[in-house]
Amino acid sequence: MILFRAESGDIKEYVFQSRITPTGTYREYLESIPEDNPLYCKVTIENNLEKVRGLNIRSIGLFLFGELKDALIFSSKIYHGNARIYTVAIEEQSIMHIGDMNVLDAITTALQLGLHKNDRDSFDGFCSHYWKKGKTFSPCYEYIVKQAVVQELICTTEECAEFDREYMESTFVEHSNIYRQKLLQIYRQNKFKF
Repeated sequence: MILFRAESGDIKEYVFQSRITPTGTYREYLESIPEDNPLYCKVTIENNLEKVRGLNIRSIGLFLFGELKDALIFSSKIYHGNARIYTVAIEEQSIMHIGDMNVLDAITTALQLGLHKNDRDSFDGFCSHYWKKGKTFSPCYEYIVKQAVVQELICTTEECAEFDREYMESTFVEHSNIYRQKLLQIYRQNKFKF
């Protein structure tokens, strides 16, 4: 199965057939966020997701995307364009979970509205919805896997930075020249079926 990996541009570029495994830095990052920081909501969400599931695969997994557009949006949202995007191959048995990232956004909104304090059952229900592969109107699927093997660098740091500029101006992935060029490149290489 071929998926997409968005990686920080600060990390050394992967070469063909590099095996990528989780680094554990996500948990370290969460633990470094002070309680008075607005980003601390991520810690609350991850802790609640872990509590509801009884297992924390999100902090021990590798995050991939099923679609190029989702990897590009993630590269802009998290790395602000300082990223690279690769196609990677995985074995199906490596998949630990497939979840809709938009459900995580709904959980964030519920947290900001105080639902985790005022209506704990409903808040836990949102978290449970994520683990039960619940989806939204326009799902953004993240694949949490044990490992992946790099196939190709699809977007360089320069291209991700250009996408970030275009995306910030239009907020539509489909309006981005980089997205259209890369989609055409992938189509021509017959790596994916459309």
